[in-house]
Amino acid sequence: MIENPNPHGIPRVIAVGGAKGGVGHSLVAVSVATFLAQLGRKVLLVDAAPRAATLGRSFGVAPEVGSAPPWLPSSFVARGHETVVPNVRLLEVSSELGPHRARATSDPRSLLRASEADVCVLDLGGGVSPRVVDGMLSADVMLTVCTPEPVAVEAVYRFVRHAYARRMRRRLLDLGDDVGLELLRALLVEAGGPPVPAQLARRLAARSAEVAAVAWEEAAALRVRLVVNQSRSRADLDLG
Repeated sequence: MIENPNPHGIPRVIAVGGAKGGVGHSLVAVSVATFLAQLGRKVLLVDAAPRAATLGRSFGVAPEVGSAPPWLPSSFVARGHETVVPNVRLLEVSSELGPHRARATSDPRSLLRASEADVCVLDLGGGVSPRVVDGMLSADVMLTVCTPEPVAVEAVYRFVRHAYARRMRRRLLDLGDDVGLELLRALLVEAGGPPVPAQLARRLAARSAEVAAVAWEEAAALRVRLVVNQSRSRADLDLG
């Protein structure tokens, strides 16, 4: 998953999130962090859930409450501590005092400027809010989770649709393509929300040849890795 950790001193980011709440995001984040630590990597595990941070319970230790580390905005409430797992340091970031405080985690790099970690595992929680989707898109690896039940699979499906639409918006903003942005907004309103990536790309291509190449390029570049949690049979995996 992370073949070349910390290239040129830049920590790699694995973001776990999106999809349905309660399917095991935190379990997967803790497991990935522990596995990488056992390989000798220095891991920063960040609990960036939208409400009170809870990953500390997984390690059976109480967090040390203190001021925000220098790589976090001063408006954040941050709790950091060493864990019982060697090479894993846990940073708990609480946004309880206002939703605007969660915005910094939409760019995981802001958490890592002063970090000596090889890898950051970022637990963003469930849902398709801009905070979660932007945090996932800003990572090197997007990892989402579902259970073998239709409602959880549909939640992953919803996340992929929102992630592609958000990725297209960001790309068009970077290009300064106001016409493409307006076309994207119109299509999303017309569809009543983000359609599947291929369908949205086809609709954009039908309206604008200039946007078509960007649309298909972004569709091809979108990579979401999936963990099917609580799977007990081949049928469960097939459903995922």
